[in-house]
Amino acid sequence: MIPEDRKRVIHLAMRTAVMFVAVVAGGYGISQFYLSDFSEKLLEATLNDALIDTRELGDFIAERLAEGFISPNDRARIRTIMEKYGFIYIVAADADGGVVFNMGIPQALALGKIQDKGIQPLVLTGPGVRIPVYDIAVGMPGGRVLHAGIPQEGLTPELAEVTDRAGNLLRVLFALALGAIAVAIAYGGFMVRRVRRLRQEIERQSRLAYLGEIAGSLAHEIRNPLNTINMNIQLLDEKLGGEDEKTRLKLSRVRSEVMRLDSILTSFLRFARPPKLNLAKMDIVDALTRLAEFVGPEFESAGMRIRIDVKEEIPEIRGDAEQLRQLFLNLLLNARDACQSGDDIVVSISKTSRRVHVAIIDEGCGIEKKQMERIFEPYTTNKETGTGVGLAIVRRVAMDHGGSVRVESKPGVGTTFTVSLPR
Repeated sequence: MIPEDRKRVIHLAMRTAVMFVAVVAGGYGISQFYLSDFSEKLLEATLNDALIDTRELGDFIAERLAEGFISPNDRARIRTIMEKYGFIYIVAADADGGVVFNMGIPQALALGKIQDKGIQPLVLTGPGVRIPVYDIAVGMPGGRVLHAGIPQEGLTPELAEVTDRAGNLLRVLFALALGAIAVAIAYGGFMVRRVRRLRQEIERQSRLAYLGEIAGSLAHEIRNPLNTINMNIQLLDEKLGGEDEKTRLKLSRVRSEVMRLDSILTSFLRFARPPKLNLAKMDIVDALTRLAEFVGPEFESAGMRIRIDVKEEIPEIRGDAEQLRQLFLNLLLNARDACQSGDDIVVSISKTSRRVHVAIIDEGCGIEKKQMERIFEPYTTNKETGTGVGLAIVRRVAMDHGGSVRVESKPGVGTTFTVSLPR
């Protein structure tokens, strides 16, 4: 993974982690608010379900009482319902309060005189007994009332434990779901941007392929006339001799322009039809040192100095020595053009686990933000005599090597171009 992508992934991971934690915390807080009465709602739902079964139980007991006999099987069915809800009593009473059916504790017989229907908390009392219950009372045929009781002390702690566990689980699931949605949105945005960059790169490669197709014929059509012009200028220059100095000066200017056009054509060909990479092991520190020694006198004549900064042992890389030399030469010449007499240009070489990084650091005029957006596009330049393909060649050579190039700049402070190449 190239440094730019690694940096984007790290930033994305950090932003996503912060977003996930924030969304999960917010989601948990929201769920606390909306699920704060979860226990009460679950208790109410449980009692309502018990009320429905109690009505059915009342109809069943009324039928058996009308028949005058409740068999052991009938009692087993009743006991099953009692165990389902934890009923501690089932009492059926006549309209005058007389108990006609009873299963459960003796204290519940006192409920026979209560004719109120519905669910209400009561306290059963007796000798040494005090039992808070939820009494569920339903009407039966003939004015009878069926009472079924669930002990509050037996129900509430158990139900509270269950509802608290369920409520906490729901809160966590709700918060995690929101966090997962936030992560998905962040990742989706990252992938959209990445696809857009890949599409732009594909379009760029398509344009380069098209340029490569026409480069050969264009070079042939232009270079031959240029060579012819250059040869005829030489013949005219030799023929005139020293007869007409003004004419010879004009011929010299024409020849200079022909050479400039040939240089532009060479740059175009180097960009549009790059030579095939000739990869071999190379010492990048030695290559940059020799390049600095080669251009050093020219820089010194302008009052500048190139300084190589290597603080650790740098491993060899596999690269095309000639193309990498052209890459770094372009960056050094750009740094020279941006600097003034007295400025230093630093070539800093470092390494990571998979890459070797070469930074060309200058103290020059810097690059405006608007120029930074298109700085690596071909034929983009702010130099009066520039061709606009130097940095495009730098980027292409770096990418052909499986590397990358990035730029950081502040107007009036300086610029740093960092080339990252695989080890």
